[in-house]
Amino acid sequence: MTDRKRRRPARRGLGLAAALVVWAGPAAAAGSAAQAVERAQALCEDLGGRFSVGEGAVGEIDLGPGRGEEGGDRGETLDYAKLVCEGAYSAFCGSGGCPLRVQVGPQAWEWQVEDWSMILFEGFPVLMLARDGGWCGGAGAQICFEALKWDGQRFLTVGPAPDPAE
Repeated sequence: MTDRKRRRPARRGLGLAAALVVWAGPAAAAGSAAQAVERAQALCEDLGGRFSVGEGAVGEIDLGPGRGEEGGDRGETLDYAKLVCEGAYSAFCGSGGCPLRVQVGPQAWEWQVEDWSMILFEGFPVLMLARDGGWCGGAGAQICFEALKWDGQRFLTVGPAPDPAE
C-alpha cells in the first residue's frame, strides 16, 4: 500500500473540478460516504486490522450542470486508496486498483480504479478513471482510461471498444 501511495500523482483542482471516491456501476449499499467508511472500518477490524482514514479519503466534487441546467450538482466522494487497514493491507485494494465511490443525492456509483482525476474538456467537467486493462479488453497491466460525464441523473460513458475485425 505504501508503494502505491508514492506512485500516485498529486491531485490538482481544475476550476469546476475537485476530488472524488469508489468501484463500477450503481453501488449496492446505499448510504453516505460516512456510512461507507463505517462499513470499511468494520471489515478491516473483522480481518484483524487497525483502521485509519487518510487525508483526502472523503471529499466533494463539482460535477457541473446536468441536462443543460444552470448551476451544478455536487458529488460526495470516498477514495478507498486513502483508507488504511494496517495488518490487512489488501482489504480494500488489489492489483486491479481500489474502489472509488461517488454519491450524488441518494444514489452512489462505485468503480475499481488504478487512479482518477477530474478534468475540464471543452468546458465540461469529466471524471477520468485509470482502469485495469481487463476492463478494456487488454491485460491487467495495460492501463486504459474511461471518461464519465454527469448528465444530471447519471454518469454517461461509452461502452467498451469492440474487438478488432479479423
